Amino acid sequence: MVNRNILFIISGLIWLAVGLMLISFARIRIDEYEGEYSWLFVAAGLLLAFIKFRYIFRAMVDQNLARLYSLREKEHFYKFLPPSGFVLVVVMTLLGISMRKFGLPGQYIALIDIAIGFGLFFSGIRHFQRYIRSDCAR
Repeated sequence: MVNRNILFIISGLIWLAVGLMLISFARIRIDEYEGEYSWLFVAAGLLLAFIKFRYIFRAMVDQNLARLYSLREKEHFYKFLPPSGFVLVVVMTLLGISMRKFGLPGQYIALIDIAIGFGLFFSGIRHFQRYIRSDCAR
């Protein structure tokens, strides 16, 4: 059992870390791409990241924070995500592996990694901003 505040920190760090991991994967794919329009894939990915953050991830962060606030003061460490969150992580991981295994061109994988990676990274920042503004506990 850990203090609920630790769950907030774990959750925010996961959002940030996975976002940075996907961004680094995208960087590798863009560097491997030899086309002259790699900047278009980056720009499109950033635009999609903003849209994804604004309309999907932001609501997910807010829901997760509300859920964390509703937990007891001491909880199991794995409660940083709801059960459906773990299912979503598995599905998204399998989709990412599938894209790579089935030969989707690297620049398109990079675009998707940029969109999801920056969306997750911005969500991690929002997570900590909301947590700090709440005086780290309700």
